[in-house]
Amino acid sequence: MVLSSKHASGLVALCLILSACAEAEKKGGRGQPSETGGSGGDQTGGTGGSRSGGSGGGGSGAGGSGGLATGGAGGVAGGSGGGAVDAGSISAPPDARSATPPDAVAADDSGLPPPRNSPLTAGWTQKTPMWKIHSPYDLPPNARVTYDEATGVHRMFINSTDKPMAPNKTTDPRAEYQWNTYSDGKNMFDADVWIEPNTDATCIMQVFMTTPSPTSMMLSAWKADGGSVRNYGFGSNGAGVPIVNPKSHGHWWNLKVLHDTDAHTIEVYVDDVKSQTFSDRGGSTWCFKNGVYGTSGRSETRWRNIRWWTKP
Repeated sequence: MVLSSKHASGLVALCLILSACAEAEKKGGRGQPSETGGSGGDQTGGTGGSRSGGSGGGGSGAGGSGGLATGGAGGVAGGSGGGAVDAGSISAPPDARSATPPDAVAADDSGLPPPRNSPLTAGWTQKTPMWKIHSPYDLPPNARVTYDEATGVHRMFINSTDKPMAPNKTTDPRAEYQWNTYSDGKNMFDADVWIEPNTDATCIMQVFMTTPSPTSMMLSAWKADGGSVRNYGFGSNGAGVPIVNPKSHGHWWNLKVLHDTDAHTIEVYVDDVKSQTFSDRGGSTWCFKNGVYGTSGRSETRWRNIRWWTKP
């Protein structure tokens, strides 16, 4: 059949309209799911990719495995390996959002501390971290690391029988966040922490020296004497190791760790009161870690109001 010029031009116009509609649907109308995030829309990044949440409408974006995600205005974000700031604290990777670990002690978060202004952070700038989940290699990350969006609580637990983080590793089991590295200025880890009462012989937080040797400072939880946190020392039940917090288990308290890379010192604060000062043992690049690493049985920590502060 031969089309007249009038019919042909009409067909072209119709094709252009359909193409425009398809493109509009792809970009996301108001309140609709979209690839690039329309106003108020949601999206999920592909494997290894990254996406951005929509602007203004409370939308959210989730990064693909190994990717990063950035929340739109009013939204939240996080990818496996990425984190974001939401209302002053940090949300969790999507890998930690779809399961709840079994309780050794019934969860009671009724006394959750709110975000608070601290005189220690006056003049500091909050930095958005990126992080990776380290957990047993034979389990999905959310089998050991979870995040409750309703309460903002991150939970990490391990059993002594858990596998290491990779098949070729011989290290103890762990469930933790490893943050991205820094190399200069003053950097402060700031979070509220709850330690399950039976947690023992377990590292809960590290200033990790990425160059040249592994650890600048390791805070470990011990069940002895009703529960305490000490700097380093897994030998002889932590004998001879400075006590950072002598009554640390079974209740919420605030932990701040200030690392001055120029002075090579690390200060530890418990509820904004200085507890100890340590040397960082040198090095040139570092990162923070928090969670649980190593255990004599079953260990669990919970975290809330996690922040990273920096100062030149």
